[in-house]
Amino acid sequence: MSRLAERDLRTELGATKLTEELTEEEEEKLAEIEEKYWREFETKGTDNVVVLRGGNG
Repeated sequence: MSRLAERDLRTELGATKLTEELTEEEEEKLAEIEEKYWREFETKGTDNVVVLRGGNG
């Protein structure tokens, strides 16, 4: 879940983010996104999981 959350946060921050380190605010946002993924997984299981082949996506 953490990789999905990190992907979403990096997408939200955009290409203008200059450093790899996250600010405290960004860390909080990352935790919120990850929690959202966990809640979805706990309630729906793998029903909404889509597997992409070949690294596309």
